[in-house]
Amino acid sequence: MDGKRHLPACSRLLVESPRIRRHVRKVTFESQDFPIYVTNEHEERRMIESTLLGLPRLDELLCTSIPLETLSSILPRLSITTLYLKVDVYSPLTLLPVIQAIASTVRSLTLEELIFGDELTVDEFASVIKGGAICMTALEELALVMCANLPLVAGFIQMPNLKTLYCAGMDGALGDSIPCSLQTLVIAETEVSDDFKPLSVENLCIRWWHGHGHHTLSEAIEHSIATFTVPSKIREIEILLSPSTRHRKDAFDELDTLETHLLDLRRSGSFERLTITTEGNIMESSWVLDKMPNLDSLGLLDVRLGSSVLYPRCIDLALGWE
Repeated sequence: MDGKRHLPACSRLLVESPRIRRHVRKVTFESQDFPIYVTNEHEERRMIESTLLGLPRLDELLCTSIPLETLSSILPRLSITTLYLKVDVYSPLTLLPVIQAIASTVRSLTLEELIFGDELTVDEFASVIKGGAICMTALEELALVMCANLPLVAGFIQMPNLKTLYCAGMDGALGDSIPCSLQTLVIAETEVSDDFKPLSVENLCIRWWHGHGHHTLSEAIEHSIATFTVPSKIREIEILLSPSTRHRKDAFDELDTLETHLLDLRRSGSFERLTITTEGNIMESSWVLDKMPNLDSLGLLDVRLGSSVLYPRCIDLALGWE
Protein backbone atom coordinates (compact mmCIF):
# COMPACT_ATOMS: atom_id res chain seq x y z
CA MET A 1 0.00 0.00 0.00
CA ASP A 2 1.06 3.61 -0.55
CA GLY A 3 1.88 4.82 2.97
CA LYS A 4 0.88 8.41 2.31
CA ARG A 5 -2.44 8.05 0.45
CA HIS A 6 -3.85 4.68 1.41
CA LEU A 7 -2.87 4.19 5.05
CA PRO A 8 -6.05 5.69 6.57
CA ALA A 9 -8.35 3.75 4.24
CA CYS A 10 -6.46 0.50 4.73
CA SER A 11 -6.38 0.92 8.50
CA ARG A 12 -10.12 1.58 8.56
CA LEU A 13 -10.84 -1.41 6.31
CA LEU A 14 -8.94 -3.80 8.53
CA VAL A 15 -10.55 -2.47 11.69
CA GLU A 16 -13.99 -2.98 10.17
CA SER A 17 -13.20 -6.39 8.58
CA PRO A 18 -11.99 -8.89 11.20
CA ARG A 19 -12.50 -11.79 8.79
CA ILE A 20 -9.94 -10.26 6.40
CA ARG A 21 -7.39 -9.59 9.12
CA ARG A 22 -6.89 -13.20 10.10
CA HIS A 23 -5.96 -14.21 6.54
CA VAL A 24 -3.31 -11.55 5.85
CA ARG A 25 0.21 -13.02 5.94
CA LYS A 26 2.21 -10.50 3.87
CA VAL A 27 2.15 -6.69 3.80
CA THR A 28 4.05 -4.37 1.49
CA PHE A 29 4.24 -0.82 2.82
CA GLU A 30 5.69 1.85 0.56
CA SER A 31 5.31 5.46 -0.42
CA GLN A 32 5.88 7.16 -3.74
CA ASP A 33 7.16 10.22 -1.92
CA PHE A 34 10.20 10.12 0.34
CA PRO A 35 10.44 11.34 2.96
CA ILE A 36 6.78 11.32 4.00
CA TYR A 37 5.77 14.73 5.31
CA VAL A 38 2.66 14.58 7.46
CA THR A 39 0.90 17.13 9.59
CA ASN A 40 0.43 14.68 12.45
CA GLU A 41 3.29 12.24 12.87
CA HIS A 42 1.74 10.76 16.03
CA GLU A 43 -1.44 9.91 14.13
CA GLU A 44 0.52 8.30 11.29
CA ARG A 45 2.46 6.17 13.76
CA ARG A 46 -0.74 5.15 15.52
CA MET A 47 -2.31 4.04 12.24
CA ILE A 48 0.78 2.05 11.24
CA GLU A 49 0.83 0.30 14.61
CA SER A 50 -2.89 -0.48 14.64
CA THR A 51 -2.73 -1.77 11.06
CA LEU A 52 0.19 -4.15 11.58
CA LEU A 53 -0.68 -5.24 15.11
CA GLY A 54 -4.20 -6.05 13.95
CA LEU A 55 -2.95 -8.83 11.66
CA PRO A 56 -2.52 -11.95 13.84
CA ARG A 57 -1.03 -14.12 11.07
CA LEU A 58 1.32 -11.52 9.58
CA ASP A 59 4.53 -13.31 8.63
CA GLU A 60 6.23 -11.15 5.99
CA LEU A 61 6.74 -7.38 5.96
CA LEU A 62 8.23 -5.41 3.07
CA CYS A 63 8.61 -1.71 3.75
CA THR A 64 10.34 1.25 2.16
CA SER A 65 8.79 4.14 4.03
CA ILE A 66 8.04 3.26 7.66
CA PRO A 67 10.37 5.31 9.91
CA LEU A 68 12.91 3.06 11.60
CA GLU A 69 11.97 4.40 15.03
CA THR A 70 8.38 3.27 14.45
CA LEU A 71 9.52 -0.11 13.16
CA SER A 72 11.74 -0.81 16.16
CA SER A 73 8.82 -0.20 18.52
CA ILE A 74 6.37 -2.38 16.54
CA LEU A 75 8.53 -5.36 15.57
CA PRO A 76 8.89 -6.88 19.07
CA ARG A 77 5.09 -7.21 19.12
CA LEU A 78 4.91 -8.96 15.74
CA SER A 79 5.76 -12.54 14.84
CA ILE A 80 7.11 -11.94 11.34
CA THR A 81 9.86 -14.19 10.01
CA THR A 82 10.65 -12.29 6.79
CA LEU A 83 11.58 -8.60 6.66
CA TYR A 84 12.54 -6.51 3.62
CA LEU A 85 13.84 -3.09 4.51
CA LYS A 86 14.74 -0.35 2.04
CA VAL A 87 15.30 3.05 3.62
CA ASP A 88 17.57 5.91 2.61
CA VAL A 89 19.73 5.77 5.74
CA TYR A 90 23.16 7.21 6.30
CA SER A 91 23.48 6.46 10.01
CA PRO A 92 23.64 2.92 11.40
CA LEU A 93 22.37 4.07 14.78
CA THR A 94 18.73 4.15 13.68
CA LEU A 95 19.02 0.69 12.15
CA LEU A 96 20.43 -1.03 15.25
CA PRO A 97 17.21 -1.04 17.33
CA VAL A 98 15.39 -2.61 14.37
CA ILE A 99 18.02 -5.36 14.14
CA GLN A 100 17.77 -5.93 17.88
CA ALA A 101 13.96 -6.13 17.69
CA ILE A 102 14.03 -8.98 15.14
CA ALA A 103 17.05 -10.86 16.49
CA SER A 104 15.09 -13.83 17.83
CA THR A 105 12.28 -14.01 15.24
CA VAL A 106 13.26 -13.07 11.67
CA ARG A 107 14.69 -15.92 9.58
CA SER A 108 15.02 -13.99 6.28
CA LEU A 109 16.25 -10.37 6.16
CA THR A 110 16.80 -8.17 3.11
CA LEU A 111 18.51 -4.79 3.40
CA GLU A 112 18.61 -2.56 0.32
CA GLU A 113 20.38 0.76 -0.29
CA LEU A 114 21.53 1.23 3.29
CA ILE A 115 24.69 3.21 2.70
CA PHE A 116 26.59 4.41 5.75
CA GLY A 117 29.22 7.04 5.22
CA ASP A 118 31.32 6.07 8.23
CA GLU A 119 32.06 2.87 10.09
CA LEU A 120 30.29 2.42 13.40
CA THR A 121 32.40 3.00 16.50
CA VAL A 122 32.21 1.08 19.77
CA ASP A 123 31.03 4.18 21.64
CA GLU A 124 28.27 4.85 19.10
CA PHE A 125 27.07 1.26 19.33
CA ALA A 126 27.06 1.33 23.13
CA SER A 127 25.06 4.56 23.13
CA VAL A 128 22.16 2.77 21.41
CA ILE A 129 22.49 -0.92 22.33
CA LYS A 130 23.24 -1.97 25.88
CA GLY A 131 24.62 -5.32 27.00
CA GLY A 132 26.97 -6.34 24.21
CA ALA A 133 26.54 -7.48 20.61
CA ILE A 134 23.19 -8.20 18.97
CA CYS A 135 22.90 -11.96 18.41
CA MET A 136 20.50 -12.80 15.59
CA THR A 137 19.80 -16.38 16.57
CA ALA A 138 16.87 -16.93 14.15
CA LEU A 139 18.50 -15.49 11.01
CA GLU A 140 19.16 -18.09 8.30
CA GLU A 141 19.08 -15.93 5.15
CA LEU A 142 20.52 -12.45 4.63
CA ALA A 143 20.31 -10.43 1.40
CA LEU A 144 22.32 -7.23 0.96
CA VAL A 145 21.51 -5.11 -2.10
CA MET A 146 23.54 -1.97 -2.81
CA CYS A 147 24.67 -1.61 0.79
CA ALA A 148 27.92 -0.26 2.20
CA ASN A 149 29.62 -0.05 5.61
CA LEU A 150 26.99 -2.09 7.42
CA PRO A 151 28.09 -2.90 10.97
CA LEU A 152 28.48 -6.61 10.23
CA VAL A 153 31.31 -7.23 12.64
CA ALA A 154 31.17 -9.76 15.44
CA GLY A 155 31.44 -7.12 18.14
CA PHE A 156 28.20 -5.50 16.93
CA ILE A 157 26.04 -8.07 15.08
CA GLN A 158 26.35 -11.84 15.27
CA MET A 159 24.55 -14.32 13.00
CA PRO A 160 25.49 -17.77 14.32
CA ASN A 161 22.95 -19.73 12.25
CA LEU A 162 23.22 -17.94 8.90
CA LYS A 163 23.05 -20.39 5.98
CA THR A 164 22.54 -18.22 2.87
CA LEU A 165 24.09 -14.85 2.05
CA TYR A 166 23.13 -12.79 -1.03
CA CYS A 167 25.20 -9.76 -2.02
CA ALA A 168 24.49 -7.42 -4.94
CA GLY A 169 26.10 -4.08 -5.62
CA MET A 170 29.48 -2.42 -5.55
CA ASP A 171 30.19 -3.17 -1.88
CA GLY A 172 29.14 -6.49 -0.44
CA ALA A 173 29.61 -5.04 3.06
CA LEU A 174 30.94 -8.36 4.32
CA GLY A 175 32.35 -8.34 7.82
CA ASP A 176 33.78 -10.86 10.25
CA SER A 177 30.37 -11.84 11.61
CA ILE A 178 29.76 -14.27 8.72
CA PRO A 179 29.72 -17.64 10.55
CA CYS A 180 31.07 -21.05 9.61
CA SER A 181 27.45 -22.25 9.32
CA LEU A 182 27.18 -20.41 5.97
CA GLN A 183 26.44 -22.91 3.19
CA THR A 184 25.45 -20.82 0.16
CA LEU A 185 26.94 -17.56 -1.14
CA VAL A 186 25.05 -15.68 -3.88
CA ILE A 187 26.77 -12.74 -5.53
CA ALA A 188 25.86 -10.22 -8.22
CA GLU A 189 28.42 -7.62 -9.34
CA THR A 190 29.97 -7.53 -5.88
CA GLU A 191 33.40 -6.25 -4.94
CA VAL A 192 35.19 -6.69 -1.62
CA SER A 193 38.09 -5.02 0.13
CA ASP A 194 41.68 -6.21 -0.18
CA ASP A 195 41.61 -7.67 3.34
CA PHE A 196 38.52 -9.79 2.68
CA LYS A 197 38.91 -13.38 3.82
CA PRO A 198 37.37 -15.94 1.42
CA LEU A 199 34.35 -17.77 2.78
CA SER A 200 34.25 -21.52 3.24
CA VAL A 201 30.96 -22.41 1.54
CA GLU A 202 29.69 -25.48 -0.30
CA ASN A 203 27.54 -23.59 -2.82
CA LEU A 204 28.39 -20.56 -4.95
CA CYS A 205 25.70 -18.85 -7.05
CA ILE A 206 26.57 -16.02 -9.46
CA ARG A 207 24.05 -13.66 -11.03
CA TRP A 208 25.54 -12.75 -14.42
CA TRP A 209 24.26 -10.17 -16.91
CA HIS A 210 25.53 -8.38 -20.00
CA GLY A 211 26.87 -5.38 -18.06
CA HIS A 212 28.89 -7.52 -15.67
CA GLY A 213 32.45 -6.36 -15.07
CA HIS A 214 33.69 -9.72 -16.34
CA HIS A 215 32.54 -9.99 -19.91
CA THR A 216 32.47 -13.77 -20.22
CA LEU A 217 31.01 -16.49 -18.03
CA SER A 218 34.42 -18.07 -17.73
CA GLU A 219 35.95 -14.88 -16.33
CA ALA A 220 33.08 -14.35 -13.91
CA ILE A 221 33.19 -17.86 -12.49
CA GLU A 222 36.95 -18.12 -12.13
CA HIS A 223 37.16 -14.66 -10.55
CA SER A 224 34.35 -15.44 -8.11
CA ILE A 225 35.80 -18.77 -7.04
CA ALA A 226 39.22 -17.25 -6.39
CA THR A 227 37.94 -14.08 -4.71
CA PHE A 228 35.01 -15.14 -2.55
CA THR A 229 35.51 -18.79 -1.66
CA VAL A 230 37.88 -21.50 -0.55
CA PRO A 231 37.98 -23.42 -3.87
CA SER A 232 38.57 -26.86 -2.35
CA LYS A 233 35.32 -26.60 -0.36
CA ILE A 234 33.02 -25.81 -3.31
CA ARG A 235 30.55 -28.58 -4.16
CA GLU A 236 28.10 -26.79 -6.47
CA ILE A 237 28.33 -23.69 -8.66
CA GLU A 238 25.33 -22.08 -10.32
CA ILE A 239 25.32 -19.30 -12.90
CA LEU A 240 22.09 -17.34 -13.33
CA LEU A 241 21.78 -15.77 -16.76
CA SER A 242 19.48 -12.79 -17.14
CA PRO A 243 17.36 -12.25 -20.30
CA SER A 244 19.87 -9.57 -21.35
CA THR A 245 22.34 -12.30 -22.38
CA ARG A 246 20.12 -13.42 -25.26
CA HIS A 247 21.92 -13.76 -28.57
CA ARG A 248 25.27 -12.83 -26.96
CA LYS A 249 27.19 -15.87 -28.01
CA ASP A 250 30.48 -14.11 -27.29
CA ALA A 251 29.65 -14.29 -23.57
CA PHE A 252 30.20 -18.05 -23.81
CA ASP A 253 33.73 -17.82 -25.21
CA GLU A 254 36.54 -19.54 -23.29
CA LEU A 255 34.21 -21.99 -21.55
CA ASP A 256 36.64 -24.73 -22.55
CA THR A 257 39.27 -23.17 -20.26
CA LEU A 258 36.69 -22.99 -17.49
CA GLU A 259 35.93 -26.66 -18.03
CA THR A 260 39.59 -27.48 -17.48
CA HIS A 261 39.61 -25.38 -14.31
CA LEU A 262 36.52 -27.13 -12.91
CA LEU A 263 37.88 -30.57 -13.75
CA ASP A 264 40.97 -29.67 -11.74
CA LEU A 265 38.69 -28.69 -8.85
CA ARG A 266 36.97 -32.03 -9.22
CA ARG A 267 40.26 -33.88 -8.84
CA SER A 268 41.68 -31.79 -5.99
CA GLY A 269 38.59 -30.66 -4.09
CA SER A 270 34.88 -31.29 -3.55
CA PHE A 271 33.35 -29.95 -6.77
CA GLU A 272 30.33 -31.97 -7.91
CA ARG A 273 28.21 -29.90 -10.30
CA LEU A 274 27.96 -26.78 -12.46
CA THR A 275 24.41 -25.57 -13.07
CA ILE A 276 23.70 -22.84 -15.62
CA THR A 277 20.18 -21.48 -15.28
CA THR A 278 18.67 -19.22 -17.92
CA GLU A 279 15.43 -17.31 -17.72
CA GLY A 280 14.23 -18.03 -21.20
CA ASN A 281 16.79 -18.45 -24.00
CA ILE A 282 17.09 -22.07 -25.07
CA MET A 283 19.92 -21.16 -27.50
CA GLU A 284 22.25 -20.78 -24.52
CA SER A 285 21.97 -24.49 -23.75
CA SER A 286 23.66 -25.57 -26.96
CA TRP A 287 26.31 -22.86 -26.66
CA VAL A 288 27.31 -24.21 -23.25
CA LEU A 289 27.11 -27.92 -24.05
CA ASP A 290 29.28 -27.48 -27.16
CA LYS A 291 32.02 -25.84 -25.10
CA MET A 292 31.95 -28.20 -22.09
CA PRO A 293 31.53 -31.75 -23.43
CA ASN A 294 33.65 -33.41 -20.73
CA LEU A 295 31.66 -31.97 -17.82
CA ASP A 296 28.50 -33.00 -19.63
CA SER A 297 29.64 -36.59 -20.24
CA LEU A 298 30.66 -36.96 -16.58
CA GLY A 299 27.25 -35.76 -15.40
CA LEU A 300 28.75 -32.64 -13.80
CA LEU A 301 26.87 -30.10 -15.95
CA ASP A 302 23.21 -29.11 -15.89
CA VAL A 303 21.86 -26.43 -18.25
CA ARG A 304 18.26 -25.56 -17.49
CA LEU A 305 15.42 -23.05 -17.84
CA GLY A 306 13.64 -21.62 -14.81
CA SER A 307 14.45 -20.13 -11.43
CA SER A 308 17.59 -20.64 -9.42
CA VAL A 309 18.26 -24.01 -7.83
CA LEU A 310 20.42 -22.62 -5.05
CA TYR A 311 18.49 -19.40 -4.39
CA PRO A 312 15.02 -19.09 -5.98
CA ARG A 313 14.57 -15.52 -4.67
CA CYS A 314 17.55 -14.26 -6.63
CA ILE A 315 15.56 -13.18 -9.69
CA ASP A 316 13.13 -11.16 -7.60
CA LEU A 317 15.93 -9.33 -5.82
CA ALA A 318 17.77 -8.58 -9.06
CA LEU A 319 14.84 -6.88 -10.76
CA GLY A 320 15.33 -3.64 -8.87
CA TRP A 321 18.95 -2.99 -9.80
CA GLU A 322 19.60 -4.61 -13.16
